[in-house]
Amino acid sequence: MTIPGNPDAAGPGDRDDGMIVVAPAHPAIEHDERDIVFELRESLGGAPVLPVFSSVPRLVEALGHAQPWVALPLGTARELAGARGVPTVLLDPDVQPGAWRWDYDDLDQLPGSDS
Repeated sequence: MTIPGNPDAAGPGDRDDGMIVVAPAHPAIEHDERDIVFELRESLGGAPVLPVFSSVPRLVEALGHAQPWVALPLGTARELAGARGVPTVLLDPDVQPGAWRWDYDDLDQLPGSDS
């Protein structure tokens, strides 16, 4: 399912806005402040999209066990994507088998890891 990233596309109060989705994201430090970075992927046409998943098992199936994530309302994901110029949020997308995925060693490099 493709969901417009622009919150005005479906109008405020869209019935799916309150649905909780799981988005690939990880902590980062930007300008000496902790932040959360959402991970974009490319559509088949090469445009950036924000993939979101209806459950943690679906995210793990698509992106692997080491994928960091955050849960948030779909409406918030759409607003954040639209504010960054990402026009599309994809719900439960298929991810190419050769697409980059996190592994546990990558997690050790994140801010706040114990290594």
